[in-house]
Amino acid sequence: MTRKTTDIITSTSLENKKQAEENKKKLISIFETVILCGHQQIALRGKNETGKIADGSMFTSSTIQNEIIYLCFNLIQENVVNRIKNAGFFTIFADKTQDISRYKQLTLGIRYVDDPSADSVFIGEDFLEFAHVKDVTTSALATTIM
Repeated sequence: MTRKTTDIITSTSLENKKQAEENKKKLISIFETVILCGHQQIALRGKNETGKIADGSMFTSSTIQNEIIYLCFNLIQENVVNRIKNAGFFTIFADKTQDISRYKQLTLGIRYVDDPSADSVFIGEDFLEFAHVKDVTTSALATTIM
């Protein structure tokens, strides 16, 4: 009876490849969820942020979570900018508020007419971002918007 043997390097390489594929599937699922929440303007975090997403997962550190959120934000914002470029008309709206930490912030959004050449008119509205501001004078806010 012949026994098939594999060396340690091949065995380790196969295991690493298998683990990389599993991690890739997990990351794709995480990115899809963050993008869906971003498009629907659903908050990702609630009142309790202390729980783990999954045991032993390396994607749960706050640094990694923030990097994923930032990457998805850039993708969503790029899609919004493309819709605005194709729009016939658009307007920027802004509102000055304070967040829970009492930092002054400017909420920026945009309204646009999507494809004005179509038979029906669709008016879209998208959130752009929160911008922290120190100076809330009219000229300072105008500079922040521009």
